[in-house]
Amino acid sequence: MLVLTDILSGTTMRVSQLIFILALLFALPTLSRAGTIHVPADKPTIQEGINLAFSGDTVLVASGTYTGALNTDLDFLGKNIVLLSQSGAASTIIDCENVEFRRGVYLHSGENASAKIAGFTITRGAHRGGGIYCVGTSPTIEECVLSYHYSYHGGAAIRCDSGAAVTLRNSTVAFNYSGIREKSQGQERGSDIASNTLTPFGQGGAICIDSGSSAVI
Repeated sequence: MLVLTDILSGTTMRVSQLIFILALLFALPTLSRAGTIHVPADKPTIQEGINLAFSGDTVLVASGTYTGALNTDLDFLGKNIVLLSQSGAASTIIDCENVEFRRGVYLHSGENASAKIAGFTITRGAHRGGGIYCVGTSPTIEECVLSYHYSYHGGAAIRCDSGAAVTLRNSTVAFNYSGIREKSQGQERGSDIASNTLTPFGQGGAICIDSGSSAVI
């Protein structure tokens, strides 16, 4: 004969199973996702695309010249995402417009080597690390052009501080204003670093690697 305890036990089991199934359904989008966010189709600016992304996602940027506050000083916010141009560096440009204290990308929240920037021209930054500034991070930069950046304080195109470990592959770093100062040795990875100018007080017009940082170039 079915007693009350049996009914309650069965009900408890069914409720537990239902809770488990609902939790699994909510978790599946996170477990399975590796999405692509299109700029400007999904979001009008690059930073808004980054804000929407999760680690593992790709922010895919269409051809064009991107300027202004939400297309420069880009911050990955600690997410290991891929910032990728759709058509390559020749036609996808992040232009800082020589605005003082503006840079292309600022990575400072622990991003690792799976955080990637690929296929962009980043130009006319006017700050230390005017192209890309890395503080305690280790991103990968591929097939990019970093040019016409300016800084009195070192590393006009790329600056690495606080143990940053940057990998630069198949990229061009040229026509940046201030040479090169490296405190640690880089390794060649097919990148072209040339025609940079050092000011009397400059510390690496192209790349400054400082404060226990390193680079594979």
